Amino acid sequence: MLTFLLIAALIVCVVALIWSLIAIRNQQHKELDKGMNETTIKHPILANPILIANILFPIILALGAILVMYLTR
Repeated sequence: MLTFLLIAALIVCVVALIWSLIAIRNQQHKELDKGMNETTIKHPILANPILIANILFPIILALGAILVMYLTR
C-alpha cells in the first residue's frame, strides 16, 4: 500500500513539475507583472516558489515514508 502511494505521489509530482515548466516557458513571452521582484524576472525557474514546492514535496514525502517504514517495524 505504501509503495503504491509513493508511486502515485511521484507521478503527480512529475506531472506538476512538467506543467509548471511549460507555464513558465509560455509566460516568458507575455507581459510581466509590474510589481514582480527583479530576482524572479532574472531567474524565472529558480525563483519560482511553486516549482520549489514541486521539487521539495517528493523529497519530504520519501523521507516521511522511510520514517513510517522504520517506525512500524
